Amino acid sequence: MAAQSKNWRVPAVLVVAGLVIFFSSIKQNNTSSHKVVMQEVFNQKPSPAIVTSPEHGQEVSFAVQVYSFQNQKKAEAALANLKNGGYNHAYITVSDLGEKGAWYRVRIGGLENETQAKALLETIRKNYNSGFMIKPQKQ
Repeated sequence: MAAQSKNWRVPAVLVVAGLVIFFSSIKQNNTSSHKVVMQEVFNQKPSPAIVTSPEHGQEVSFAVQVYSFQNQKKAEAALANLKNGGYNHAYITVSDLGEKGAWYRVRIGGLENETQAKALLETIRKNYNSGFMIKPQKQ
């Protein structure tokens, strides 16, 4: 009988520990959407897809792509975050990848030359741990 009374204690302790972990993870995940967007960006891998810009399907100046999402609301939140950070030339472009669906690319554009683009890319990678340069396509 004594062995049976001890047997219920182990599962009870495990259940309590599981509940503590569960509730503490909920509390930790209750952060601002800004931090959630940033965390999701850090976990993404760059897509090898060909992307287009708002003007005739081609880039007209150098740009730096900071984010790429399948969710439009996340892209809009990331865009707002960049604009609040002083990147007034940030914009969203949509790329339809067929079976992979639509991707919302968040970029900072209006860069006159490759030197400016490289400098911005370095800053973006330091601050956002993400990004790559988009070169204008020759017509």
